[in-house]
Amino acid sequence: MNPAARLKVKGDTAYLPDGEGGVYFRNNSGSFRMTGSMMDRWIEKLFPVWNGVHTMEELTDGLPEPHRNRLYEISNTLIQNGFVRDVSEDLPHRLPDDVQRRFAAQIEFLDNLEGSGGYRFQGYRQAKVLAVGSGTFGLSLASALLDSGLTRFHLMLLDAEPEHRERLSELSAYSRQWDEQSLVEELAPPTQQDADWREIVAPFDWIVYGAEEENLDRFRALHRACREERKVLLPAMFIGHAGIAGPLVSPDSPGCWESAWRRLHRSVLERDPELNPVSSTAQAMLANVLAFELFKSVSGTGGLELQNQLFLLNLETLESRRHPFAPHPLVTGDAQMIGPIDLEKTRESDESPAVSKELLPWFEELTSPETGLFQLWDEGDLRQLPLSVCRIAAVDPLSHGPAGLLPEGLCGGFTHEEARTEAGLAGIEAYSARLHSVSSNIGVGTGTTLEDAVGRGLLQRLTGELRTQLSARRPVLFPVTLTEVQDERVRYYFTSLKIMRKEPVIAAGEDILGFPVMWAGTGDGWYGSVAFDRTSALRSALLAALLKEQLEDSHGLTVRAVEASSVLLADNGRPELAIPAGTDAFTIADLHAARHMLQQHGKRLAVYELRMEPFLKEGLAGVFGVTLEEEESA
Repeated sequence: MNPAARLKVKGDTAYLPDGEGGVYFRNNSGSFRMTGSMMDRWIEKLFPVWNGVHTMEELTDGLPEPHRNRLYEISNTLIQNGFVRDVSEDLPHRLPDDVQRRFAAQIEFLDNLEGSGGYRFQGYRQAKVLAVGSGTFGLSLASALLDSGLTRFHLMLLDAEPEHRERLSELSAYSRQWDEQSLVEELAPPTQQDADWREIVAPFDWIVYGAEEENLDRFRALHRACREERKVLLPAMFIGHAGIAGPLVSPDSPGCWESAWRRLHRSVLERDPELNPVSSTAQAMLANVLAFELFKSVSGTGGLELQNQLFLLNLETLESRRHPFAPHPLVTGDAQMIGPIDLEKTRESDESPAVSKELLPWFEELTSPETGLFQLWDEGDLRQLPLSVCRIAAVDPLSHGPAGLLPEGLCGGFTHEEARTEAGLAGIEAYSARLHSVSSNIGVGTGTTLEDAVGRGLLQRLTGELRTQLSARRPVLFPVTLTEVQDERVRYYFTSLKIMRKEPVIAAGEDILGFPVMWAGTGDGWYGSVAFDRTSALRSALLAALLKEQLEDSHGLTVRAVEASSVLLADNGRPELAIPAGTDAFTIADLHAARHMLQQHGKRLAVYELRMEPFLKEGLAGVFGVTLEEEESA
C-alpha cells in the first residue's frame, strides 16, 4: 500500500467485537470476521482516524516496525473486503462547497459503491436528460429529479394545465435557493399525433417518461424513437390497478418495453382503477424510483437493476416489488421452426448440450404471477391421494400485451416430484405449441434429453392419431385378464381404482401404426392410450382413469390418453396378459425402433426444432415438433 494512501471507512460499515478478541464486520455488500491478537483494540483505535484526512505515513509515524506492518495488514484486508477505501485515488471534481453539503448523502452513496463520489456526482449533474410527463405525475418527476441533484434538464409536460406550470415555477424557484445552477427548461409538447419523436430525443442522452396511460400509442412512438436513436429510456406509468416502472431500455439491452408488456400478466392490471385511483403518494413513489435508477445509471454505479425487470406498485396497499422478465421471442425474433433435423447429427453436435440446471428449481424460476412463463405451478387445494396432482397455467405467448393465459392443465403422477415435473413439461409444450401455432398433426415434446423430448412429441402425435380414429368410429376392444403385473405404477393405479370404485376392465385396442394401445374401463367410461410398449400404454390409461375418479372431473386433465363413452367389446375369451416392469425415460434405441415401426407402416418420422427463448436451454434439451409424413416410394 502507498504510504500516501488516505483511508476512509465506508458509511454503511458496522463492526462488533466478538468477545474473544476478534471483530465482526458488516455492510450492504456482506460480512466477515477478523481474528487476531487484540483485533478489537486495533479497530477501536483505527476507525476514528480512518476519515479520509490522514495518510498512512502519518498514522504509522513513530510506530515500531511490527506495529506498522500489522496496521498495513489490517488496512489491506479491510480494503480487499470492501469496508474501507483509499480516497487518495478518487478522481478530482469541481463541485461547490454548498452543493457538496446539500447532496452529501448522494455523494457518500456513490463513494461507498464505486469511489470518486464527487466526480461521479458532477458527471450526473451534467447529463443531458429529457423528462416527459403528464399532469401531476410530470411535476412529481421534476421534483424527484431536482431532489436527486440533477442541475439542468428539459421537461416536456403533456396534457398540462395552467396550475401545473405555476407549480413547476415554484419548484424551480425553491431549487435555486440551495442550488444556483438549477434550471428546468420546459419543452413544448408536439401538437401533431404523428410527431417526430426521433427529432425530439436526438439532443439528449437520457429520456425519463412518466404518465398515466390508457392509450399507449404515444409512448410506443417515443420508445421506438429511443431505440432507433440509441437513447436510454426509463419509463413509468399507471395502468389499471398498478404503477409500473421500467424496464430501463439502453441501446444494447436485450429486453425492451414491448417484451415487458407482453410478459406482464393481465391479472396484474385487471382490478377496477376507480376503487383505487392514482394518489399523489403513488406518483411520488414511482417518480423517486425513476430518479434513483437514473442517478445510478448515469453515475455508473450499478443502475441496471431495471434493465430486465419491472417495478410494480400496488395502488391499494402501496406494496412494491421488482419482477424480472425475459425478452419475448416475438420481439427478439427467436421464435423459429427449424428442420426437419437429423437426430443423429443433432445428438453428436453441440447444438443439444447437457442442461445446466435441475428441473424443479428451474420451473420455480419460470413461475411468477406477474411476469413468469407460468402464472401458477403448484398443487393448489387439489386432492393429493391416491395420486399426486399439480396444476399448471402457462401464459399465452401470442398476446400483444398484457399476457393472457392458456387453459389451465392438471397433471398427475406417482409422486409429487413426478406430478410437478409432468406439469412443468406440459406447460412448456403448451406454450411452445401456441407460440409456433402448430397444427394438430404435429406433436410437441420437450425434456432434459433429446430422446425424451422427441419421444414425448411422438407419443403426443400418436395420441392424435388415436383421437382421430376414435372420432371416426367406436373403438373395438379386446378384454384381457392381467396375470403377473411387475410394473409398480400399473399395480398401484389398478389397486387404487379397485378400492375407490371397482376393479377396472383392462382391454387391448387396435394398434396405431404398429404401436400398442391399451384401455381401462370404469363405470364412468373408457380411457385409452398408445405408447411404445404395452406397459407404458396401460400406465397412461390407468392414470387417466384414476385422475378422473380422484378429481371427479376430466376437465383440464393433461394426460396422453383419450376418453370414450361407448366402445365395442370383442368376445375373445379374455386371454391372460402379463405386464413387465416399464421404464421412465426414452432411449435412442426406443426412437430407432419407433422409426423402424413407422417405416413398416409407410410413415416417416420428421422432427423439427421449435426455437424459443434461449434461456430455455438451461433446463431443457430443447422443444421439438414431431410429425408423421408419408414414406416416399422407391
